Amino acid sequence: MAPLKVGILLVGSGVQLLDLSAVDILAMSCVEYLKVAQIPEAVHSKGQSMEFLYITEKGEGPYPVTADLKVQATHGFNSAGQLDYLLIPGPEPQYQASPAEKEFIRSQFPGLKYAFGICTGTFILAQAGVLDGLSATGPRTLVPLLKQIAPKAEWTEKRWETDATGKVWTSGGVANGQDMLAGFIRKAYAREVAELVCTMADVGDRGQFYRDQPQA
Repeated sequence: MAPLKVGILLVGSGVQLLDLSAVDILAMSCVEYLKVAQIPEAVHSKGQSMEFLYITEKGEGPYPVTADLKVQATHGFNSAGQLDYLLIPGPEPQYQASPAEKEFIRSQFPGLKYAFGICTGTFILAQAGVLDGLSATGPRTLVPLLKQIAPKAEWTEKRWETDATGKVWTSGGVANGQDMLAGFIRKAYAREVAELVCTMADVGDRGQFYRDQPQA
């Protein structure tokens, strides 16, 4: 079986490093990682095989993230091909997605298995117009602004949210991206793999609701 193609869309001139780090929850679920970690075959054989593509409008080359770090973009929009997963870490809140970035999201969306917006990455999904009619969340203090950008979406205030189909996952602020990916692998992957990854990464214990919410 071909590896799942996981595209990380790096928009504009920089995103939050801690947002981007959430992709490692997926990487830890890979059969290759589990083998290196010397996990028994009965478990690692249930892991996923994935290819990670770091995609920018400009294509290959260094791309800046916070904390003065640069990551290497590996693909442009024309070379990425159809993705299985699309993950968007957050840029600065005021960033406006370019026409090409929005069109890339819209063109990919019908063929995606899953789409993830982390922190202000949800703004990019909203600007692309793919959240209409779907449940979504974002950083708590910025949800009112998201409601203006995508008034037809059903906005909530949670650490993470998924729509009724389970295709679109969005998170609250920054580290909530890790909460979201922990929730995702528990939903989508073999229980043994998901719980092992959450234990190794020490994530997934905060739940979907904030501490001050009655559902928590």
